[in-house]
Formats: sequence, C-alpha cells, structure tokens
Amino acid sequence: MSTFTDTSTECAICLSALDGARTITLSCGHKWHLACLQQQIESARPSHAKRLIFSGCRCAKCGAFCEHPELENLTRRTDALRARVDALVAEQLEADAPDAWREARHDATARARLVDEGRRTYAYYLCGGCDAPYFGGTVDCADEMEGELTTSEERLCNACSPKSQAVCSELAHRPSHVWKCRYCCNPSTFVCYANVHFCDSCHAKNSRRVRSRGRGTEPSTLEAIPCPGEGCPFPKPEGRDRHSNGPSLDCEQVYYCASCETCPSRHAFLENPGSRNFVVNPSGEEGLRGWRANNGRGYPPCNWTVEDSEIRVDENTRTNFVSSYQWCIASQTVPLRQYVRNPSAARLEVSAKYMGRTDCPSVFKMAAIVTNAQGREIHRAATSELAAPADFWEKTTLSIEPRKGQRLGRDVPASPVSSPLHWRRRQPKKRAKKGWRKTRDGWLRLDLPADSTLRVGVTHRPKECSMKSQPGDFLSVHYNATLFSNDKEFDSSILREEPFVFQIGRKQMNEGWEKGLLSMCVGEQRKLVVPSGLAYGDVGGYGSESMNRIQPGATLVYHVELLAILDAEAAAPHMVWGL
Repeated sequence: MSTFTDTSTECAICLSALDGARTITLSCGHKWHLACLQQQIESARPSHAKRLIFSGCRCAKCGAFCEHPELENLTRRTDALRARVDALVAEQLEADAPDAWREARHDATARARLVDEGRRTYAYYLCGGCDAPYFGGTVDCADEMEGELTTSEERLCNACSPKSQAVCSELAHRPSHVWKCRYCCNPSTFVCYANVHFCDSCHAKNSRRVRSRGRGTEPSTLEAIPCPGEGCPFPKPEGRDRHSNGPSLDCEQVYYCASCETCPSRHAFLENPGSRNFVVNPSGEEGLRGWRANNGRGYPPCNWTVEDSEIRVDENTRTNFVSSYQWCIASQTVPLRQYVRNPSAARLEVSAKYMGRTDCPSVFKMAAIVTNAQGREIHRAATSELAAPADFWEKTTLSIEPRKGQRLGRDVPASPVSSPLHWRRRQPKKRAKKGWRKTRDGWLRLDLPADSTLRVGVTHRPKECSMKSQPGDFLSVHYNATLFSNDKEFDSSILREEPFVFQIGRKQMNEGWEKGLLSMCVGEQRKLVVPSGLAYGDVGGYGSESMNRIQPGATLVYHVELLAILDAEAAAPHMVWGL
C-alpha cells in the first residue's frame, strides 16, 4: 500500500466536497468519490469502435491504475485485457527492436521502460469476432477522424477475417499473410486504423494528407489507383478480372501466405526487379526510425542526423542521412520471409546512393549479410571504401545470387558447401553437440534430469544488506520466467507492472523458489535454474494468460529481484492465497 496521504478536500472529478458522498482511497493514496470513479471506469470500458487506451482506468492525479476492492468487479476484465495487450507489446518490441529487447531481458527497469514506450507507440484494437486484442498499426496511424470504424463486423483480427481464412487455415501463419494495399494493387507494407493496409507509396500519401489538417487545411480524399485489369500481375479475387481499389472494406485482399506458399494464382504473381524497397525509412523521411546506429570500433560516438537535401536524390525524396566526422555505421534487418516465398532461391540486390561535401573528403562502404532462420550467416558481400563525390549522388549495388541447395529456413553451414554430399557429412557433428537436440523449430537445449540439483546464481549483490529473507517472511519480488530449452517467456511480473508477493517457507511456490530465494538481500538479483523435479514435474502447467505452455519435464529459468521484505499487514492486500 502507498504511504502517501492525500489531503484534498474535493473530488477532482465532480469538484464536490469529499465528505459529501462515499469516498475511497486508491492504492496510490489519492481519494475520490466512489460513484465518480465507477462512472469513469464504466464509461471507459473497451469497445470495438476505438483503439484500446485504458486511460479511463487510471488515477487522474498520478496515472497509476485504479486499485481498490470496491472497484474489482469493474476492473477485473480490463486488467486481464491489459495483461494480454502487454504481452502483444512485448512480442512487437522483440520483432521491431530485438537488440534493445535482448539487452533489457534481465533488467526489470529497462524492460518496463520499453513496454511503456511500446504502449505509447503501438495501437491495439478489440476484435469483433473473438473479442481478443490485436495489433493494428502505430498510434500515429490511429486518428479517429481518419479511419476509425464503428461496427464490430468491420473490425476483425487476422484469425477471424474471412479473407485470411480463404487463403490459409493455419492460425500460426496469419502474421505471414501478404495483404493487398487497399488503394492500389501493390502488396502492402503497413497496417493502419486496425485493418487498413497500405503500400509504401499510398501510406506516404495518406500521411501527407493527414498532416495537412494540422496546418489548418481540410485534408483531401486519398485517391485510389485503378487496377489495369489484364496488365496487373497480382492475383485477382475469385470471379473477377480486376481488383477493387478504394476506401471500402471490400478492397482488402490477402494475396498469399508466405509460410505455406499458398496463392490462388501464385505462378502469375510476379514483381519486376527493383520494384519494391524492403528497407524501412530509406532516406530519413521518418527520422531514424528502423535504423540502428553505432560508431566504428575505437572511435568516439558518432551522430546520425537527417537534413533537407540540397541536391535531391529524386523528385520524390526530400531528405537524406548525414554522418559526423568519423566512421559511422547504420544498419537495418529486413525479414525477407515476409516478402519472398523462398528467399534463398531469389536474386537479392542491395543498393544505396551516397555523396560527400566539398569541404570534407569522405568515403562510403556498404555491406550486406544474409542469415538463415537461426541467425547463422550464410552469405556476406561488401564494397570497398568508395570515395564520395561532392556534387552528385553516386550509386553502388551489391548482388547476391541464389545458391543451390540452401534455404534460409534450414540450419546450413556458414561456409559455402561444394555439394550436397559435403553438407551431409558435416551434419552428424551438429547433431552430436552435447546438451542439444534438433527439432522442427530448430536446435533446443535438453532439459535437465528431474533429479538434478537447483542452480542458483547471484547476478547483482547490493553493497549493503541489513536483512536477509528467512522462512515465514513475506517477500515482494519482480521476476521473469523462461523455458530452459528455448528461452521462451511464460510468465513475468514486469509485464503485469505489479510486484509478486508471497510467503516463503509455506509451500506457496514451487520448491525451486522455496530453496533458491532464502538468505536473499533486498535489492539482490538471482538467476534460478529449476529442474522439473523442483518445479512442475511430469504434469506441466501454464504461465500467464496468452503465454507459453510449460511442458511436462520442463526445466525453468527465473530471474528474480527481491524488492522488499514486508510485514503481514503490508503484504495482506497483495497476497494471492491470503494469510
């Protein structure tokens, strides 16, 4: 409970005296009229008409979520929905910012900060079919006046969309579906307003159109590009000879599934070489979004900025990136599987344009690295150091030819193989790697034997330790739980934004926790590797809602931070099992 004392005499919602009606004190310490809070939460219930925000469930004074026994009936469903959205935010962050997410894996503060940033960046909606939350673009593309829908029939997740079901019935493949742009025939690269798909060109036009309203002018209607009919290389809807392009929901279409390579007329589904740019934000139109910048080894930190082009690359590009006066590196990962059915069988081309300044000679170098599904490098190409001209844009190109016998989805050797026979001779060495096994999903660690001993490691030890945990103490902890075999997360108090409170030594937790968290200082962080004999045994179980299942015999890994040792009175409101 909060130690803060609210000295207000008026309810900040109705501005009436607090003693004039029934008053409650939230867990954050602020006082409100009970009826006012109930009305606020009731009016903010999630709906299919707008994106999920949850602002109505927060205390208006401090922003903390409203917690009080009198409000549990109203907030229970919203709390569960919030946890599911946070899990989706974590998935999206892992895909969009894998390096930052990996670095914050064991840092509770950094992880919570990333999730909070993700809540402000991504837009999530409630499906009108299954009533589950789903990703619908970014907050920048979630303007109510520019695309919000009002009926549950129009707002459907990919799992419930009949357009997706017509192409592929596998639920796990839905993220790999390639959709048509609603306003033209090109494959889409953006989803906005929950279910409006745009290609790069149409998305840029729509963004300029929406920004015009901010300058006080009435935004024009986004014009659709008519389908050329027989001249269009993309698959048409069944029974039609051309696509429907425009603002209507009927103009949405799934071209094919990249995972199972299903396409009604995939042999006619062709794109001209160079017709699509898979790089996000190639010229800095959106700042540094999509790029990871760093400096060369041994050099001071570099600064990448964006400037208006004095000499334009082309008539449609107005900006370009600018580096500082030392080696600067910018990189971006392109998930080829989202765009190409078999990337290893395609010819890949990477190109860039570069230019220097008259007052500062400069050089440019470009490299392209292709990896397989497990992150193993299978091809690398790079240019030499190129002198940058000072008065025009020079172009350099790298080409990566397809290699027979290699697919990006397989675990192929990093070095080139001379023949399939050579590849087969190498494979037994990989299979024989101790402690690992190969499955359809890649290489997995072998779970520890059930009778193995508990492994406890201290990852952070505070300088001072005035009290250590003992049997019977009430512990408040933050934890992150993953599977030993594949590092997949199945539970996390950090994503729930709420410390977990339990009494140690009362068999409220698995035996690994009961033993591994004894004699622990406040502020100390530990890593527990718990064999199944000290966890869920041969039965298995489930983590948090929408998380991964714990298989029978699974070894579990916990990263735990002890936040506080509480007395019984302070722990009681937060206990799951009671005292």
